[in-house]
Amino acid sequence: MEILQTTKMTSPGTNTSSMINYTIIHPGDNTHIDEFLESIETEKITEEDNRNLTKPITLNELTMTLRSSSRTTPGPDSIGNQVYKICWDLVGKHILEAWNYSLLTGCLSESQRSLMICLLEKKGKDRRLINNLRPITLSNCDLKLITKTYIVVHALLPPFRATIYFTLQAQSRFK
Repeated sequence: MEILQTTKMTSPGTNTSSMINYTIIHPGDNTHIDEFLESIETEKITEEDNRNLTKPITLNELTMTLRSSSRTTPGPDSIGNQVYKICWDLVGKHILEAWNYSLLTGCLSESQRSLMICLLEKKGKDRRLINNLRPITLSNCDLKLITKTYIVVHALLPPFRATIYFTLQAQSRFK
């Protein structure tokens, strides 16, 4: 893993006085990750579940999801839902095309794979100690929008729905 960028910034309008952002680029070889994931005992996704999880979505479904979305913290691309709401007529079709291409190829684009890990201070704790920082992971809002569309419109499988919805809600608290 390579740390591409490290910055320290003040988060205005929140109780968090500072935040440290790490943009991490993961190398293409996922062998060690695959081995680790295969070692974890979980329920396997059936073929029917997989079809539901990879079912195409429409521009209308994405638009409905965006309209019902509140502000979210942007990921590495710094583009939040509010920006998408303003220029949706220009970018909506392209976001859907990028997602459809990912479904076709079975591989997410670099932007869709990009994450930002933020370390937030725990209230009342010494921020100089790593144990007093809480990591959260931020993905780009286009991927959050697509994920939420699958949850809301396609009625994702209950275990996935609960996990992903909780993650999205946790991320949206840090506006």
